[in-house]
Amino acid sequence: MGISIYIGEAYLTHEEYDTSLYARVVRTEHHAAPMDCPDVSGKSNGRHLSHSRMSDFADKTGTKKLFYDEDHGLIEPHPGCRKITIEHLEVIQEALNKWKLAHPDAVQGGNFSEDEVLERLIWFDFWMRWALINCSVPAIENY
Repeated sequence: MGISIYIGEAYLTHEEYDTSLYARVVRTEHHAAPMDCPDVSGKSNGRHLSHSRMSDFADKTGTKKLFYDEDHGLIEPHPGCRKITIEHLEVIQEALNKWKLAHPDAVQGGNFSEDEVLERLIWFDFWMRWALINCSVPAIENY
């Protein structure tokens, strides 16, 4: 079982059989969006990973608290949807800058583990920036 993550405009929805409301993120693509190797989601605002791959990514990049904090993590609870802020983006940008300094040979589009981390950081940076600029309720959804 894996985790699907979407970043973009939040909206409310419900199931026919239930009176509960759920927050979701609109699915979209952008021509300038980065690809995230080895994901097959193209230039969309969604990514589909194993739980262990996402956890390893958070460990390697120092973003464990950002994503997994019990009270405020962006993908806690699972499933769930949380509003994103400029402070969240700043954590990603700091992690991206640190990764580039520590891994100067990592290049986007590669097939090594460092490249996968770099590409995922670039993907989070792009879509968080895009959502904060273009969405009235920028959010991250996970299920």
